[in-house]
Order: sequence, then C-alpha cells, then structure tokens
Amino acid sequence: MLLDDEEAKNQPSGSGNTFFPPVVQWDSRNTKAYVL
Repeated sequence: MLLDDEEAKNQPSGSGNTFFPPVVQWDSRNTKAYVL
C-alpha cells in the first residue's frame, strides 16, 4: 500500500486505525510512505 505525504499525516500510525498497520517506512527520495 502506498500513501502520499498528506494521507500519511492524516493517518497516525498505531492509533487504532484498522486500515493501516503501525509500521510506516518513509521514503525520503520521493516523500512516499511505504506501509510495511
């Protein structure tokens, strides 16, 4: 799953959101967040 920067900011990791796992790896080259 790939989130753009704004979407990732609006979905805090590990805060009870069942759609997104708590581990998010930021790719600093293109500001994309890869959900592991």
